[in-house]
Amino acid sequence: MSRAAEALSVTQSAVSHQVRNLEKELGTTLFTRAGRRLKLTVEGDRLYRSIRRTLRELHNDVQSFAEEHFDGELIVAAPPTFTTLWLLPRLPEFRERFPQLRYRFRTMPIPVPSSLPGADIVVQFGTHYWPDKRVSPFVDTNYTPYCAPQLLRGRRRFVPANLESEVIIHDDNGEAWARWLSTAGLGGLQPREEIFVDKTIDALHMARMGMGLVVNDQIITSNWVAEGQLIQPFNQLVESYEQFYIVTDYENDMKPAAQEFEAWLRRRISQ
Repeated sequence: MSRAAEALSVTQSAVSHQVRNLEKELGTTLFTRAGRRLKLTVEGDRLYRSIRRTLRELHNDVQSFAEEHFDGELIVAAPPTFTTLWLLPRLPEFRERFPQLRYRFRTMPIPVPSSLPGADIVVQFGTHYWPDKRVSPFVDTNYTPYCAPQLLRGRRRFVPANLESEVIIHDDNGEAWARWLSTAGLGGLQPREEIFVDKTIDALHMARMGMGLVVNDQIITSNWVAEGQLIQPFNQLVESYEQFYIVTDYENDMKPAAQEFEAWLRRRISQ
């Protein structure tokens, strides 16, 4: 009741009075009271859900009317590989809805830095504590090897044990491949050659060109897999230690464009 009064800029007694009037008008009890504690009744919960659904639909309708009026700048920070391989190929779809909006993209490195880039919305990989920010799960993912289709041409059968005669590409110190090989029951396997690079995007480009196999997650690789530039040769998956998160201001402080962008991100990632 106190928080409702604060949000409505009225006194707590005024809110309580309105609730009692509503209960009288409906002929039902909306809250059970035990001292200073309140709990929704079955009828109160039903009404709450109905009102919440109606307000959400109203919000969406108002947003759709206002879409063409979104202007100003939207600043997005995300890991570079996520931005390049997942976000940018899909961005024209969002830009078509908001043609007047200007975009600025900033790099969110991995591991997550100690200071948050100034942005309206941040996509980060791995948990981190950001004071005064809303941090919510975005999507989790699994890891598995990927390679170019031409790497497997002419082979009747390709199994994980065949990796001993292949080139494997690392974008870390070898931990990702070690975890996957252990899951596949090949913890002691030694490949024909190993290549180490500093950037994930470089490792994926090398795999796409047929230079070897790389371990990466199903989100980052999804676009190239859909286009047939990479394939997943094995069924074994390794669950990631971490997942992707979205970091924003709390909803009352978010730009309308940032709210729309987050909603669009969540719809697209679910697809």
